[in-house]
Amino acid sequence: MITIEYCKDGEPVSDFELSKFFSRVQQAVKNQEEVTFKISTSPPIHLIRCDLAIASEDALSIEDVQFKFEGKILEMDEDARIIDWPRGFADSETNLRGNVLQKNREVFEERQRKIKESLELLTLEYVDSLTPRFDGSLIVRRIKAIRELVPGCGLHEAKLWIDKNGCF
Repeated sequence: MITIEYCKDGEPVSDFELSKFFSRVQQAVKNQEEVTFKISTSPPIHLIRCDLAIASEDALSIEDVQFKFEGKILEMDEDARIIDWPRGFADSETNLRGNVLQKNREVFEERQRKIKESLELLTLEYVDSLTPRFDGSLIVRRIKAIRELVPGCGLHEAKLWIDKNGCF
């Protein structure tokens, strides 16, 4: 059995050396070695878990590999999901991604709020006062006017405003 130990004093495996590290693990499994690879970066863990989950003919098996963190062997289910994932185990990238997604969500929600507020201030008369500048049918001209008046307003939001205000 191969043990992948995630620890501070482990080998930092860069993204550019990931396949080379994975080949070492595969070779150790093939040779039926009892070896522990100490690593300090999470990409190898995610790559190995992905390979375990794929469960193809040449993939690693859960019987071949185990993960260790803070002196404990981590239990995995048949789909390579770690049962009771411990805080601090290969989660820094996931936490950072979560922070980025949360910030993106906040920015998106603020943008949507501003668009909604701006759309609520529009009147049909004001929109129609701008429509002569544009080509196309009246609906197309209204959509173009709304999108010009409300920065960031998408086609969907403009169409919803038109539907709500009965502008057909």
